[in-house]
Amino acid sequence: MSKSGSGREPLRIAFFGLPIAALLLREDGHEIVRAAICRDDALGLRRLSRALPPDAFSVKPRIDAAYVARTRALSPNLVVSWFWTKRLPPSILKATRLGALGVHPSLLPRHRGPDPYFWTIDRGDALTGVSAHWLEAEYDTGAVIAQRSLDVSPSWNAWDLAKALDRPSLALLRDVVRRL
Repeated sequence: MSKSGSGREPLRIAFFGLPIAALLLREDGHEIVRAAICRDDALGLRRLSRALPPDAFSVKPRIDAAYVARTRALSPNLVVSWFWTKRLPPSILKATRLGALGVHPSLLPRHRGPDPYFWTIDRGDALTGVSAHWLEAEYDTGAVIAQRSLDVSPSWNAWDLAKALDRPSLALLRDVVRRL
């Protein structure tokens, strides 16, 4: 595989979340050795399933000890979570040399946990954004690596905010992984 855009060797990534982010990381030259997808109707699902070996791809997998062992055997450098809907077990978070990172749709530590879109709108925040952070056993408590901010339109609802944060979230994820 060719080097990533940074001039460094590409990373071997165990990915959890929505396919579009895994596809973009793959486009950046990284190797997706495991892709666990959280929704069976997710955009890019078919394309990602064709791009990876069948044993590297699963939708809504049961993450038990055997799954963790199979993931470790693939020797990933990094775990990446982008809109994975459940807490990843500590055994997955510690399965790689570099650790596990995620992107959260708020400016952490504000609106940690589930449904930050709702809380941003409900609290009337004028500014929000996305945070790349190291994943820990507790939701959204790991050290923040980088953030991007976004002005919130007073006319937005939670769905509008979610759509507005998609591109900055993907760009931040790609930038952070590129720097690693």
